[in-house]
Amino acid sequence: MGNQTERLNRIRETMLTGFVIGFGLWWGSQTLNTFFELKAVKIVYISVILVGLVGWAIWSMSLYRMMRFRKALKQNPQAAEALNDELNASIRLKSFAIAFWGLLILQAVLIPLNMACSISTESILYLNILIGVITPSISSMILGRERAGV
Repeated sequence: MGNQTERLNRIRETMLTGFVIGFGLWWGSQTLNTFFELKAVKIVYISVILVGLVGWAIWSMSLYRMMRFRKALKQNPQAAEALNDELNASIRLKSFAIAFWGLLILQAVLIPLNMACSISTESILYLNILIGVITPSISSMILGRERAGV
């Protein structure tokens, strides 16, 4: 069972990596478009849109793989239980705590920055979503690697 659990953990980490890269490219390009007026320089605007589309495709593929993985785990309760042990639950909890503090720090940076120069509400919302999704995923990957001793 240990070998299968390690294999499933590697699959989960690969999916999470694809999720982070895809979402980062997709939503990062959307965020970039809200911060800067990129439509003025057509080649830059088209490049950012294409990077966003590639990111969206990677993210969608990772999300589909996650759904298939979850369905396979429902059919194998022993593997699901092995993947959802106490340590993984702890890693998940720590990751969301890190994300919470990351969002608070972001707000602490954005409030004075918004006083110095005007930032649109749309840009702030896009940036909050980007940080709120990426931070727990990356921290989960880092904490999971520390667990594995890599």
